[in-house]
Amino acid sequence: MAQYLLTLEISLEPLAIEQVLQVVRYRGFRVTDITVAETQNHYTMTISVFSETSIRNLMQQLNKLYDVTSLTSEMISSLKKSA
Repeated sequence: MAQYLLTLEISLEPLAIEQVLQVVRYRGFRVTDITVAETQNHYTMTISVFSETSIRNLMQQLNKLYDVTSLTSEMISSLKKSA
């Protein structure tokens, strides 16, 4: 299990935030924190997510969204399962 911090820049389209959150949910990630700030020409979203699933698939799917113009991720913490 791991927790990641995603930082996105997305266009100011009305449904852009919903689309991002929908992809996060569909890929099996749980949102633990979210902030959104509006600038003159885009939203900046910071999302903390938690899952056993690899972040790679989520990043690929978010990058496919038309309204996402920038995306970075970093691992915040990792918990290994014990046998």
